[in-house]
Amino acid sequence: MEIRPFMNVWAFLAFTALLFLISRVFYHLFLNPLRKVPGPFFARFTNLWELCTIHRSNFNEKCVELHKKYGPVVRLAPNRYSINTIDSVKTIYALRNGFPKSEWYDAFGHPSARNLLNVRNEKDHTTRKRLLASLYSMSTAVHYEEQVNRINKILTRKFREYANGRQRVTMTKVLQYYAFDVIAQITMDVNFGMIDAEKDTLGLLETIEQANDYPMYIGLYSHLHPFLFSLGDFFGAPNPFATLTKIVDRQIKIYKTKYADLKQHSDNSCQSFLSKLFSLHETGQVDRQAISDSCGMNIIAGSDTTSVTMGACLFYLYHTPRALKQLREELDTSKAQGLISDPITFAEAQKLPYLQALLQETLRMHPAVGQILARSVPNTGAEMEGYHFPPGTEVGVNAWALHRNPALFPDPDVFQPERWLEEGTGSTKKADKLLAFGGGTRTCIGRHISLLEINKVVPQIVQNFELVFEDSNSSLNSRASWFVVPKYECILQERSDEV
Repeated sequence: MEIRPFMNVWAFLAFTALLFLISRVFYHLFLNPLRKVPGPFFARFTNLWELCTIHRSNFNEKCVELHKKYGPVVRLAPNRYSINTIDSVKTIYALRNGFPKSEWYDAFGHPSARNLLNVRNEKDHTTRKRLLASLYSMSTAVHYEEQVNRINKILTRKFREYANGRQRVTMTKVLQYYAFDVIAQITMDVNFGMIDAEKDTLGLLETIEQANDYPMYIGLYSHLHPFLFSLGDFFGAPNPFATLTKIVDRQIKIYKTKYADLKQHSDNSCQSFLSKLFSLHETGQVDRQAISDSCGMNIIAGSDTTSVTMGACLFYLYHTPRALKQLREELDTSKAQGLISDPITFAEAQKLPYLQALLQETLRMHPAVGQILARSVPNTGAEMEGYHFPPGTEVGVNAWALHRNPALFPDPDVFQPERWLEEGTGSTKKADKLLAFGGGTRTCIGRHISLLEINKVVPQIVQNFELVFEDSNSSLNSRASWFVVPKYECILQERSDEV
């Protein structure tokens, strides 16, 4: 007799849950104003379809497939939609009145400590970015060429060691070590020594990978983020964000001990980021948070975009003989005419049409970020591609799906640098169709430093080395999380046909 009330409670809960599921299915099938948007069947009712796709590490490729199958607008989850048209880019990421970042970004950091990536309030973001913008401008970035040259020499020496030993190299890993050493040199005027040691000397890479993976899952359930963070703290679970913060703060403290001596440096243009930041802090132009923001972005996010892009560029270049031949002819001819130095300067690289076309095509074929750049539709709602999106709907453009849109780029799956040199279709106009560094006010603040490194190191490798692939497969395997990291091995050889 005492069991019956208990069973009745469970029966009531089960009935309530079933009623909720039925009502949810009914709503999304017949009442949802966006019910006609195509997409995977289960994505209509649950976030689990997107979650499972992310877990399989191929979300970028799946997004491209969905747009090929269904058209310009695709449902990813009950309230999340991917759009792959240039008009949607202009609407969603407009410099003025663009859509605010969605709650999906909340998981990119501590719930109570915002950073430049996950801060959603536009005024707050504008204030933070304005404090740091001058340090990341192109005119400032070119002053760091000497620091880049130092690390490039180490990379070249290491490549020669690999070539002499005919050693199989995991190229993206080596390039990530390179990018970390460069960003350390630029930020703190020190070398992490990752290239020489051939390992992660600070224990950063695995932690950064964890920090990038976490938001891919929890971002879909952002309301759980504060609870999970608190739960992890309570049980003492490893926290990648806290670990990275400690590493960054430790590096700042180390640098601060020698800052007084560096203040006497006569050439301000060669000062590191931290020297410039400490100078600005002394005059009250930036606060402690701005220093952490800048160093955190450099150390935590400053390597992935660069190493991913360089890795993809070298893979496609050495799998496309005509492109490799044309780039080498351009470099060899320019060198013979005295138009480029050794090492090549950024200004010289910018004047090489085929090199620039190659880099643009790499950014098109393999943008570093593989997710939609999710934004929240404002209170007025929005009309895009024939649909009315209600306020609060999460919409975004995935650079992979945009760049593989045949309406924008014919033969989008073919690596073809020449498309950027076609007569009458200037590269500047075409570059406006790229979303490799984000869009609107949230365009990657460190893109100029990344481009500086890529423009200098790619010619250096191409002029001196061959990349030999035992597997002739021209498709590039990648692991897609926040970043789409190429995975391949090759054998390095000294180039034997230099002019």
